[in-house]
Amino acid sequence: MTPRISHRIRTTFGLSLVLILLLTPASALAQGTTPTPGAGAGYYYIVRPGDTWTGIAATVGVSIPTIQMHNQAALHPHNYLWIGDRLWIPAPEPVHATTGYWYTIKRGHDWNYISGVTGVPVSDLKAANPIAAADPNGWLYVSQKIWIPTRPPTAATAESTAEVSTSVQPKATPAPSEAPTATAVKAGYWYDVKPGDDWYTVYEVTGVPVHDLKVANPIAARDPRGWLYIGQQLWIPTGPAVNTSTPAAAVTEAPAMAVVGTATPSTGPEATPEPITAVERTAPATVTPATPPTSVAAAPATGATSVATESSKATPAPEETPPSTPEAAAEAGCPKDSAAYPAAIAARLNGSNGDIQALKTWLQSCGVITDKSGDVFEIRTSGADMKDVAVVLSTTPAGEEAQGRLLIYHSTTAGYTLVHQVEGAGEIELLEAKDLNADSKPDLVYTDTSCGAHTCFRTLFVDSWNGSSFEDWIKGEPTMAGAAYSFEDTVPGGQGLEILAHGGVINSTGAGPQRAWTETYISPEGGSYESYKKAYDASSCLYFQILDANELFNQWNTVGFAPAIAAYEKAIADKSAGACGEDPEELTKLADFGRFQLMVALIARGQSAKAAEIRSSITYEPLVGAANTFVKTLQNNRSIVQACRDTTHYAEQNTASWDFLSDWGYANPTFTAADLCPLG
Repeated sequence: MTPRISHRIRTTFGLSLVLILLLTPASALAQGTTPTPGAGAGYYYIVRPGDTWTGIAATVGVSIPTIQMHNQAALHPHNYLWIGDRLWIPAPEPVHATTGYWYTIKRGHDWNYISGVTGVPVSDLKAANPIAAADPNGWLYVSQKIWIPTRPPTAATAESTAEVSTSVQPKATPAPSEAPTATAVKAGYWYDVKPGDDWYTVYEVTGVPVHDLKVANPIAARDPRGWLYIGQQLWIPTGPAVNTSTPAAAVTEAPAMAVVGTATPSTGPEATPEPITAVERTAPATVTPATPPTSVAAAPATGATSVATESSKATPAPEETPPSTPEAAAEAGCPKDSAAYPAAIAARLNGSNGDIQALKTWLQSCGVITDKSGDVFEIRTSGADMKDVAVVLSTTPAGEEAQGRLLIYHSTTAGYTLVHQVEGAGEIELLEAKDLNADSKPDLVYTDTSCGAHTCFRTLFVDSWNGSSFEDWIKGEPTMAGAAYSFEDTVPGGQGLEILAHGGVINSTGAGPQRAWTETYISPEGGSYESYKKAYDASSCLYFQILDANELFNQWNTVGFAPAIAAYEKAIADKSAGACGEDPEELTKLADFGRFQLMVALIARGQSAKAAEIRSSITYEPLVGAANTFVKTLQNNRSIVQACRDTTHYAEQNTASWDFLSDWGYANPTFTAADLCPLG
């Protein structure tokens, strides 16, 4: 039990209170004083993609603490919001006195830009949006919605995207990102592009020919690669033309993969939309090997492999056989000093007009790319139309200590230029090179692998291109034994793709019994990747089930005791759970430890009768003594804190009550007398 939890118990409840009041979870105590959502003046706000607590507070004019106090159910781990959450706003719903429609801010927009595309003067826009106009920096925020005080752009958009009223504020529905600009607009509706969509699949879904779709969406149709983007909106024309005197407000920029919540400064009358690098999100991965493209596969748990599959590895041309001697390497023009390779590679790229196959063949002849590691890839980090190059060198030449290296070359008007260089402690493997977190900034995801006598450890890195250089885009240097990586969208409300690392098993007898786990890393609001959760693989070992229940027990002050009670009950009742240690009494001791913890949790939750039944089923004598000590103190003092303190004193004198949990190998947690009853 940590001093922090002990202090929280004492200060929150007091040692003199009765047991139930002492250990009622904080969330339950709050229910009596938390205002009821829906009571009094106010309205519900539905959380949308891009929303943050700060942005919502600025939009509705109510402080974050006040909103959170009225919406306890929306307080998720890491202070995240989930798309679809209903937030009660304890304030009168804003009323707009004019007709109009909602407009969604995209990357690069400022007041002057919106005035230009809507035809509404900046002063009128700010008057209709006093909260947004009050920003001290004059900024607007990606995904923020502002009211445009004018008639809607077209009859079609009025029907599908804005509920227009002369007296009541419309519901906050996303404003279209592109609309037909002709004065005669066909009736229709907006279609949100989904993963895997292209022009043909949209035709199959809507029945509207591709030609008609592109005519109705000229901005989307101008994409040089013919790509569509996830979240992009397409106008689907389905009926006869509708005459309108107001042109549609067309947003003339590439589809933005926005940094959610990132401020876009207003730059005055001369401001223009920020240029956006279009990075494909629905096509296959943009990491392209020198030979025919293959998808990026998760590396096996025991070490690093190349992004390209073995079958895609280039075979040196017959006239360039890899040399087997230093003399042959020198004849091939290979640098003697490893420090000379970056410049030599740039010279080769510029001399061959970016021929990466020729470059790979040469590097193989120098021995710095092998069949097992190292490669050359075509990537797109400086722009969607640029042929940039990533080079992974597998070893350092000339007999020096082995060390991987990652080199990134951008294609510029002056030729190929080295823009990023990473020196690895071990072998480097490039996993991805694309806009992973949908912030319009291409990312490099790679690992640095070092191997010991039994196990290889992989450290994960993410570098993000900010327009002039790569910067570190993951918190810390997360390292895992035998890790395999994948990229998925698994977290509700998360931005872009999450990075999933699976592994963690150390192949050493001294490490003890283990189970693998999956660590999920997210990019909150487009920011640096950070660990979000850790989920262990299922195990038939009773020891691990008890560990999981212990973890839930230690979270009682945030989630209450119910989850721990359920976990202990499940572990005790699981007849299939087996032993994974060497103690012949392992199962008996672990099960009775679980019963002791279950007894404490039940008492803490006010279920004394059930706790008495559990106590009577404990048979391991040292834990029978611990249970008796706990109950005796509780009966005398009515303080669960003091009961746990006395139990800890008993455990210090009777180590057999807990020492069977103290040494399960260095890969597993330690255990002390204080952990037997961690509420004291």
